[in-house]
Amino acid sequence: MTFKAVVIGLGQIGMGYDLKHDPSFYVLSHSRAFQKHPSYELISGCDPDVKKKKIFETEYECTAYSKVEDVLINHNPDIIAVAVPTDQHHCTIEKIFNNSKPRAILCEKPLSFDLK
Repeated sequence: MTFKAVVIGLGQIGMGYDLKHDPSFYVLSHSRAFQKHPSYELISGCDPDVKKKKIFETEYECTAYSKVEDVLINHNPDIIAVAVPTDQHHCTIEKIFNNSKPRAILCEKPLSFDLK
């Protein structure tokens, strides 16, 4: 079984750490990990930064979106990696639950700055 995966947040851990390294030897980001693992299919990414979206689309040959809602509605992923800044974790996860039903969400720590 192959799980469809999406990365929300295309910064360093989402995509950037391994862009300039040989993909045969280095897997340092969520995007590369999903691309290389045989049980996952990287189907899309999401980031409001136009430059990061373009790099993602070129590197991974799939569409990137500016809005979380758009990627979820258009792709219905099984697995979602949340790689946005900590202060955006809560609102991003709310958007995920309001627009999709993933099997799993991988969210970086800390989950929030606020216990509430």
